[in-house]
Amino acid sequence: MLGAADGIAYMSTLSNAIKWFPEKTGLISVISVAFYGLGSFVFKYIDSAFLGTNIVHNLPHALMAWGFLSMLLIVGGALFIHDAPEAKAEDVVDDPTHHEFTTREMLRKPQAYLLFIALLTISLSVYLTGISSNLGTNLAGLDIAQATNIVAVVAIANTIGRFLIGSLSDKFGRKPMFILSYVVTFIAVATLAFSSHLSVPVFYAAMIAVGFFFGGTITVYPTMVGDYFGLKNHSQNYSLIYQGFGFGSLAGAIILSLAGGNLSVVFNIYMVMLIVSLLIWVFIKKPVYKN
Repeated sequence: MLGAADGIAYMSTLSNAIKWFPEKTGLISVISVAFYGLGSFVFKYIDSAFLGTNIVHNLPHALMAWGFLSMLLIVGGALFIHDAPEAKAEDVVDDPTHHEFTTREMLRKPQAYLLFIALLTISLSVYLTGISSNLGTNLAGLDIAQATNIVAVVAIANTIGRFLIGSLSDKFGRKPMFILSYVVTFIAVATLAFSSHLSVPVFYAAMIAVGFFFGGTITVYPTMVGDYFGLKNHSQNYSLIYQGFGFGSLAGAIILSLAGGNLSVVFNIYMVMLIVSLLIWVFIKKPVYKN
């Protein structure tokens, strides 16, 4: 129930915000996704304050307080939300390829599945950032304290990437930003994969690149789906393609388990998928609607 509520609140507010500002979809997506991440950061400290030192005793009270505060924020915020008005015909960009795809129509287009694959690919970065402290000790010889710091550094890079890549996508286009993100991510993953021992600066640079461009990519993705399939049915359409994020987030651990704990297999598969996704971004074109 908690996961479903999280998904509903995230997807509905994000899509509605994008519809309100169709000329600045990249920037609006930045703000929405950044605050989604900020919420988890802020509540970490709120929940810690409720838990105190006696976690076992205070856990029920912390959960109740967290739930009540979340309810106030969500219900209170919902009272101020209005559905974005439907775009008028004269407001639509004069583009012969423009069409407001329904979900059924979208699923008939190969672009939907290509976007899904590319999103699944970059979401493998979730696994790499999740084990960043372990990578630090194994690849760069960091001690426990230094390895713990890399988690915070990657999180900061992720947040900055959301703002920069999302804003730049409105100016330079979505595809150039995606191509840049996947190229740099490939270089960073290859650096981690083919080095038995990395210097600390190189390791930090590689992990910062992974976090930075992952944050930027997932921020721009909602606007890319809107550009390709329209904003009218954006909530339904993006919710399906967004499943690539969920599958990609789990893929790293699954691959590692199937590979018997061999991390190099995860790196190699990730690099192959990044190459495939790069080809997708180079050749993909906006779908054309045909009756």
